[in-house]
Amino acid sequence: MMTGDRGTSILTAGFVAATCAAPALAQAKSEPNDPRFNEQWALHNTGQFGFTADADIDALEAWTIRRSAPGVIVAVIDSGVDYLHPDLRDNIWTNPGEIPGNDIDDDKNGYVDDVHGWSFVEGAEGDPMDTDGHGTAVAGVIGASADNGIGIAGLCRDVRIMVVKVNERNRSTTAAMAAGIRYAVDNGARVLNMSHTWVPDRAYRRALEHADRAGVVMVTGAANDDRGGRDLDRDPVYPAGFELEHKVVAAGSGPGGGPAPSSNFGRRTVDLFAPAELITTTTIEPPGEYAAWSGNSLAAPFVSGTAALIIAERPEWRAAEVIRAILESVDRAEAFGGLARTGGHLNVHSALRAARAEDHRE
Repeated sequence: MMTGDRGTSILTAGFVAATCAAPALAQAKSEPNDPRFNEQWALHNTGQFGFTADADIDALEAWTIRRSAPGVIVAVIDSGVDYLHPDLRDNIWTNPGEIPGNDIDDDKNGYVDDVHGWSFVEGAEGDPMDTDGHGTAVAGVIGASADNGIGIAGLCRDVRIMVVKVNERNRSTTAAMAAGIRYAVDNGARVLNMSHTWVPDRAYRRALEHADRAGVVMVTGAANDDRGGRDLDRDPVYPAGFELEHKVVAAGSGPGGGPAPSSNFGRRTVDLFAPAELITTTTIEPPGEYAAWSGNSLAAPFVSGTAALIIAERPEWRAAEVIRAILESVDRAEAFGGLARTGGHLNVHSALRAARAEDHRE
């Protein structure tokens, strides 16, 4: 059974009321035309809805450097993705070696008609359509189409989201997890978003080591604990607890500028904090719509999207350089001190500035 963070959808009454009643904000020069962008405090926090101004990842500033990651494949290893969602379909990866619907493994990778990815769920192999909603929520954070006049803006206006379905109704198997990771790596993913936890099984770890050797950036969340968060240095979850060179672990922050109440932490295990509360994103229920989600499942894709933008900016960089640019550019704050290795919060603008600086090259 899948364990740990599930990222429950919790569109609270107070948030809904504030969303409906809040006055329109002045349009920043680089602000996208997506009508629900004002709800996306994680990208641009002006203090709307009583939140703390500037407790965000500086996305608007980052977009003055780079807004898109064309051709960069980010694998969402999750419950699938609604690849027909109107705010996602343009950014879904399409396998260039596969002819849709001909029942032939055209690219000889072992999967017939894996056009947008694959489902490794036992009894539901093949079509990676999301029936749970979790993976669709994650995908929206990374790559909901921006400036298309509908819904929300993903961190990457243009990116390729590979759909790798490894769980359904919060259930999976080690075989599905391991096969999904290997599929993503072997089919060109540069970033793996793993908003899940799993048992430290040998086959699962070997698949992650395969990704590590291939130089793929692996991003996972620190998971949640409803009792107030726990120290992962003493009580680990996985894959966060594995020693892997190219792994990044994100804990969750809230719109008030501090850690989310249920977020786990760890001075040695967790790398940084990223937004994880009241994140408006894409959903499957109602189909083609949006909801606010909370949980560290949402922290990871902000980091994954940042990694994709950096890779687009510096395609020659290795995974270690991408990760270094992210971690060395965090906003350090007392609220995160002692809770993560960097003691800081994701800042996409600073990370992209670092990617342009020659001193970050090896």
